[in-house]
Amino acid sequence: SNVKVLITFNVVILTVAYLAFAATISDPLPQQCSRYRILNDTSRNTHHENHAYCDNSDYPYSPDWRGPGWYRITFPAGLQMPTQSPGVYHCSTGQPGWLNGTHPQPGKNATLPVCFDIGAGTTCGIQVKVNVTNCGEYYVYQLPNTPTCAQRYCAYVP
Repeated sequence: SNVKVLITFNVVILTVAYLAFAATISDPLPQQCSRYRILNDTSRNTHHENHAYCDNSDYPYSPDWRGPGWYRITFPAGLQMPTQSPGVYHCSTGQPGWLNGTHPQPGKNATLPVCFDIGAGTTCGIQVKVNVTNCGEYYVYQLPNTPTCAQRYCAYVP
């Protein structure tokens, strides 16, 4: 009878553990992980220079910019926003935008500043707040229009 109680107890513990595990892996990803636009223009990469693109709908804008919204960065542009300035006049813009903070952990969201390098050693001369979601295999960013032209969100491969 003690053996039956012990076996029943172990089965209950294993069942509870399994259900807790199943709940964590089956949590649906946030809506923005499947409803986003793509930033994939190769000139957006941190290695590109010498152009006046901007991510602002009121100006002649980047080929892949479709106005404010959720974006995923993909090849050939890169995989994510850089977390340090690539330097002024990179990413095919005058004032490149970079994420001033740490990307969130899988399944998490964060509101972080994007800084625009305005030159003369001022790597964070202008800022905007963006929402960042870690979708497991990739990040998505809720990006506003850049404050002015020529400012652009950068991309790179970590």
